[in-house]
Amino acid sequence: MGACTYAVAIYLRLSRDDEDIDGRTKSESNSIGSQRELVRSYVREQEDMEIFDIYIDM
Repeated sequence: MGACTYAVAIYLRLSRDDEDIDGRTKSESNSIGSQRELVRSYVREQEDMEIFDIYIDM
């Protein structure tokens, strides 16, 4: 049998802790950037996965 590759979507969620002092959301928080790199790194290590898309909930 041939190897199967899964197309995966990454979902990143902004924490309430990522708001600026005035209550507005930062354009991209450190949390989102850290999550993105952590998950991308994990997916790259998997032989049967490739990133289809990345979704960010702000």
